[in-house]
Amino acid sequence: MADNEDEKKAPGKAGRPEMTPEQEAEIAAKKAARAEAKAKGQKGGGKGKAAAAAKEVAMERVKRDKPARLRSLYDAEVRDKLMKEFIERVFRKYLTPRERKILFLYYGLDESGEPMTLEKIGALMGVTRERIRQIRERAFEKLRESPDGRALSGFWAA
Repeated sequence: MADNEDEKKAPGKAGRPEMTPEQEAEIAAKKAARAEAKAKGQKGGGKGKAAAAAKEVAMERVKRDKPARLRSLYDAEVRDKLMKEFIERVFRKYLTPRERKILFLYYGLDESGEPMTLEKIGALMGVTRERIRQIRERAFEKLRESPDGRALSGFWAA
């Protein structure tokens, strides 16, 4: 029974919805106000000027952290774009147009972004899935043997 009470008091984050920055700031402000009130010997904590000041400090912290979050999203987009450009450049340099098309379709690197099965690619190109698999393997071999092969090794597991 004690275990259940402990779980109720301190539930994990797994079941909780994500908090907005404003909600985080409000919680931080209430905690700061309680701590300040406790230090002054007051009861009730979250009321008055102390609460307003703590909330203001917490909101400033959220505003300061917001650009960092946006920066990390921007960095991820830039990284993805550079990775795609690198793959396209290496594919163009070492593979035939047919091999490029098969790998682009197989990994969803085309405009649709949806990876396709060997069966679907075969139907699209008018050959069997086994032939598509052979061409894909030949393309992998070319890429592995290329000077850029080591840089590509982490992009896929085939």
